[in-house]
Amino acid sequence: MIAVDAYPDAMRSSGLGITGLSARVGSATLGASGGVLVGAGVGFGGFFLTLLIPFSLLGMALIGIRSVLPREPKPLPQSHKDYRLDLEQQTPLLDKSP
Repeated sequence: MIAVDAYPDAMRSSGLGITGLSARVGSATLGASGGVLVGAGVGFGGFFLTLLIPFSLLGMALIGIRSVLPREPKPLPQSHKDYRLDLEQQTPLLDKSP
């Protein structure tokens, strides 16, 4: 959901493709490097300390994306305004009172 809003309309499909590619490459690379670390005798403590590096990079990237995204939601296109619910005029479905 964040990736959709992070890219402009003209390059959204390319941006989402690159995002998916980086997720797949990252999962394969970190899975293989985890097996190598445990096989080299680093142990699980060293393995989890090594995981701090990609998680800190991920945290910094998310903070950077959040600072770029607008704070206010984008207005819906005119065709979608008809589908909004007016909650003040709706009655609860489970209300059995007369």
